[in-house]
Parts: sequence; structure tokens; C-alpha cells
Amino acid sequence: MVGKVRAFLPYILVAMVSVFLFLLPAAGSVLIESNNFLPYIVKSSNTSSVPPPSTSTPRPNNTPAPSNTPAPSNTPTLSSSPAPSSTPSTTSTHHYFDDFSDPNSGWPIVDNTHVSNDCFRWYYDQGTYNSDICDDRTDVKVSPLVRLPENSYEIEVEGRFNYVPGEIWWWNSYGILFDAKDEPDPTKPDLGDYYMIWVLWEGADVHKWKILRDLTGPGNQIDITEWEILKADKYNYGSNGSDFNTWKIVRTADSISVFVNDSHLVTVNDKRPTTNFQYLFGLYSATYETGISRAIFDSYKVVELEIASMEVEQQRPRSNGGTYSVGSFDLEASLPKVQD
Repeated sequence: MVGKVRAFLPYILVAMVSVFLFLLPAAGSVLIESNNFLPYIVKSSNTSSVPPPSTSTPRPNNTPAPSNTPAPSNTPTLSSSPAPSSTPSTTSTHHYFDDFSDPNSGWPIVDNTHVSNDCFRWYYDQGTYNSDICDDRTDVKVSPLVRLPENSYEIEVEGRFNYVPGEIWWWNSYGILFDAKDEPDPTKPDLGDYYMIWVLWEGADVHKWKILRDLTGPGNQIDITEWEILKADKYNYGSNGSDFNTWKIVRTADSISVFVNDSHLVTVNDKRPTTNFQYLFGLYSATYETGISRAIFDSYKVVELEIASMEVEQQRPRSNGGTYSVGSFDLEASLPKVQD
């Protein structure tokens, strides 16, 4: 029996070696464990070139990016005002417009209420431009420093007094400036010479108006028209004399026409100045003997007239703060007489 086993022993050894070699990994293979303990087999005998295991699942190269997601773009800023039309007007075009919704639109913001002499402020408030005066015999002129058109033009302004019942008001006033001086001498204030629609308070139900020309300094005022009472069939008084009214000035080379709420008040012959730097427009507010006055303005528009098939770029302020001029009331000679 032993002899038979010995006879088959070589065959048994060959079979065992074959099984052992079959169970070994292929020659040259390297076994690596990844960070998640799953086997990662790299067919290479150079272990220095083995890349580190990946812990993320890359998107296959042949998978297209989603097509229903648009590429990011600059988000446009929404505006309450439409963009200006590029279609030229054959009759008129806006030269300037401000609804006072932007407090940086160019009118002066001034607070001088910390003093007792010439106490006043001009400020924006909820889409309006406001004047408060808290001293007697004080007047303030303001402008965004925008030049008027060289051609005939039209100014339209919505304005009102802001009276609180119980206050004592007398000859408080506001005004609309036009053909005002753009002073070339930097040592002198702008708006020294001007024309003005002057609106005067004599009571909650009695307001007067006139066209005034000021040629700088007391006693140099010219009354283009005389004082007239604003009648309730054309003018809005409201319960406290504080309703808005829309004033319109039409200025040509030879005349001035004035309207209130689309009702014609007057047309006068008056040559427009051409040699005194009188290019500006603006607003005015003043007190006389009482120490308080308030006025509110809702919009200011300038339209250039007589344009034939051409575009006019809307004018903007040449400075963010505009200009203002404050002084002691010096229009006393132009106030109504007792019998007026």
C-alpha cells in the first residue's frame, strides 16, 4: 500500500501546486484599499504613479448640461418711469422733468433751522420738494442749475401752500423763477436777476399773484403785471387754502403767457434777456411779518417748443446739490398796497 502511495505522490504534489497558483492574483497586480474600504485595483507595476482614490462621483463627460436653466445675466433695475422714446417730436419735447421722487435729483437740500436768523430748510419728502421757513422777513431762492432752452419754452409746476389751521400767516409767498441769472462771477450768488410768478397768501380763501422782474437789489424790481386775486373758478383753494395748483409759463422771445390749471390768466409783451446770463429756472419761498411759512412742490417740467424733427437731450443738473440764495426779504415795495 505504501508503495502505491509513493507511486502517486508526484502526481499529488503537481495537483496541489496548480491549485495554489490558481488562487494567487495575476502577476504584476497591486491591491489598494480606498478610503471607503472598497478595493481599488490598478493594473500597474509602478506604484509611484498610482493616483489617489476618488471620493466623489464625477459627471460622465457625455452627459450634457441641463438645457432648461438659462445662463445668469445682469438683472435689470425696474424703474417706475418708462425710458425716453427715441421718436423725435415735431412740436415739442421735454427739456427737463422732475417729480421729486429721487432725493438726489439735483435740487438743494439745506437745513438752516439751527439758527434764529434766516431759519429755513428745503428738503425732499415722499415724492415732493418742500420749503419751510421759520423766521420773519426771510426769502430763499433755489435752482438745480439746469439751463433753459434757447428756443421758446414752457414751464409747468405743481405747487401749494402748506398751512396748518390756527397759525398766523400774512403775505407768505412762493414763486416760480425763470430767466434767472447764472452768475459767471463765483464770488456772487446765482439767481440775482430773475423773473418770477409770485403767489401771495392773504388768507385761506384769498391768494394773489403777479409777474415780477428783479434786477438785483432792493428797489430794482419791475412789476410786469399788477396783483390779481385768484378766483375760485380757476384756482383751487380747498378747505385750508392748501390745494395743489398747476402753474404754466409760456416764454417766447417777445412775450410771457401765464396759465393756472389750464386757464389763461395773462399774456404780456416782454423781450427775453439775451446778454445777462439769464438761463436758469428755480423756485422761491418767503415770509414777511409772520415767522412761519411752508410750501410744497410736486413736479417741475420744462418743455422746449418749436422743435422741428429733432431730438433734444433731457438736461440734468450740473451739480448734485444745485444752488440756493438766502436773504432778508427785499420785495416790500412790490407787495400789495392797502387798497389792493
